[in-house]
Amino acid sequence: MKLRADKSLVRHLKIATNGVKYGFTQVNAVSSSLFPTVTFRLKLTPELEKIAEKVDKTADGTQEYVFYASINNYSKSKTDDYLMLIVYQEDGDETLHLIELKEGAKEALYERLDEQCRKKLDKSCEKLLKEAKRRIEVPDQEVPDQNDNEDDE
Repeated sequence: MKLRADKSLVRHLKIATNGVKYGFTQVNAVSSSLFPTVTFRLKLTPELEKIAEKVDKTADGTQEYVFYASINNYSKSKTDDYLMLIVYQEDGDETLHLIELKEGAKEALYERLDEQCRKKLDKSCEKLLKEAKRRIEVPDQEVPDQNDNEDDE
């Protein structure tokens, strides 16, 4: 099932502060250019749970739903084109679903993540992307992941 998220969903997103990961993407397999990324685990809000239940045809209350959103510095919107949903089944199976972001939702997503980062991590998304870039440039450099306690704001 193909689902698309719009700006109304994005405004309800909240980052889980213990789920911030730095990384990189190689946009073109021919090029050796690496671009920094930061991926956020999202709190499972009632709005996200409704989306997950629409996607998961086997929903019986034993699954765990985990959503992720990523920012980058190579796309115009500075976000991926989708939210990721991983459905973890009780038996250990997991399934990845991509929820496409509608036009306008990508920019709204970046704004919402930036707002959440400033509030919860005391850093902007731009600062987090700079930290991710430093990890690419100096791979052995210690730049701590954000592993603060989660709160409900």
